[in-house]
Amino acid sequence: MKRVLIKLSGKVVPEFLESSEWVSALAELTQNDIQVVLVHGAGVQLSSWSERLGTTPKFYKGQRVSNAETIDVVLAVQAGLINSKLVGKLNAAKICSVGLSGISFGAFQVNRYTEHLGFVGHPVATDGVTHIKTLLENILTPVFSTVSLGKGGTVVNVNADIFAIELALALEIEQIYMVSDVPAVRVLGNEVQNLSFEELNQHIKAGEFTDGMLPKIESILNGLETGRMCVWIGGSFPKQIVKSILTDAEYGTKLKKEGVCA
Repeated sequence: MKRVLIKLSGKVVPEFLESSEWVSALAELTQNDIQVVLVHGAGVQLSSWSERLGTTPKFYKGQRVSNAETIDVVLAVQAGLINSKLVGKLNAAKICSVGLSGISFGAFQVNRYTEHLGFVGHPVATDGVTHIKTLLENILTPVFSTVSLGKGGTVVNVNADIFAIELALALEIEQIYMVSDVPAVRVLGNEVQNLSFEELNQHIKAGEFTDGMLPKIESILNGLETGRMCVWIGGSFPKQIVKSILTDAEYGTKLKKEGVCA
């Protein structure tokens, strides 16, 4: 069975929950023997809940700063509230799903925290990934929040784009769709359909990617360099994504390394 990974930004989550389009799209993929691994962010929701609780969200170079106080909000909102709602939506539609995170089975360990970001780091896959592979063999749809294990069993926040790439590498998934409110990658103000590994490097060095797009592109660059994968960045268009997966129709911006995918 072919597998694809779809990463939903926090901005897309409300539409996923309120509309039937996404559930229909995943059902169609399942019917065509495509197994989907879902990863979700919760940036908008985290900011909203932080403000409700009287704390101001802080960011550094496009990534959220998480301290001892706000990491509990991350755990409650992303791994609890949002993950449970997504899993509930899928199971109600008879798409057999299970909620997981980087903590599950100790599958992803953060040994080094990212400077200036507090309880945030880069995940490293462990032997616990084998248990995730077993779940996939049972034709379940895993839905991942991205919190992971830190030192001494602490909880660490992980950027959802970075987590999605590391998870895809660990599971040897070659097609990754990063879905947000951005219809395509823009370079010098223009949307582009294709970007090669070399072009991505050039644009990063030229400082053309900023804010949240920068860590996204840097994580993708690492994935393209390390594994055999193609990554698409685009908007929340479930029908287009299904067409792209099934027929290689155009969707957003396709990022690839020479000779890896068509």
